[in-house]
Amino acid sequence: MKASVFCIILSLLATHHAYATDSIRCKDGMVRVGDSVSTVVRHCGHPQSADKSVGSHGTREELLYNQGEGDFIYQLTFENGRLRAIEEKERGYSVRSQAYYPPTTTPSQQGTTSSSSTGPDVKVIEWVAEQQNQYIVVKGTVKNMGKQTAKWVKIKVRALDQTNRLITIEEVYASRAEAIPAGETSFFEAMINYDPSVTKYDLSVQWHPPK
Repeated sequence: MKASVFCIILSLLATHHAYATDSIRCKDGMVRVGDSVSTVVRHCGHPQSADKSVGSHGTREELLYNQGEGDFIYQLTFENGRLRAIEEKERGYSVRSQAYYPPTTTPSQQGTTSSSSTGPDVKVIEWVAEQQNQYIVVKGTVKNMGKQTAKWVKIKVRALDQTNRLITIEEVYASRAEAIPAGETSFFEAMINYDPSVTKYDLSVQWHPPK
């Protein structure tokens, strides 16, 4: 799902030449080449799409941000958690949203190791689904209820129909994915293609314990 959304947006940009810049202004401040992923998400919010790969030289992430009418869509490229390049793509566009609240299931949690009373324990504490044009945006907050830092926190959103048949699935990292200390919170936002057959969502959380 993540790759398909990313490809759709890239196809819309094909006729526009990309231009490099070393900084952009977001709603909560400037971001510059060299900033961390968490800094960019804190200033710019969650991207419209994301693509992540791991190779011999480490982790590479490409995030697309739509800055709205009067500005552009930007592709931000990260290498090993640091912003290395900012490319100006196509003209941005406005997004109209409306509330969308299908019946939901209870979020579930899952660590990468067996649970422990002394380890991290990340839970979804609040979330909502909103329709934005042809997408449903599922966003909310997770909190580390445990006693140790949780690393690389990932939220999995499963869209189901009324018979619990899986329609689609989306996985996103929390805004503070690299590390959520004990007792602290982080935001997440997942984008899913709108499908009228979806009647509920199932959310689960995965994380790594500190090394």
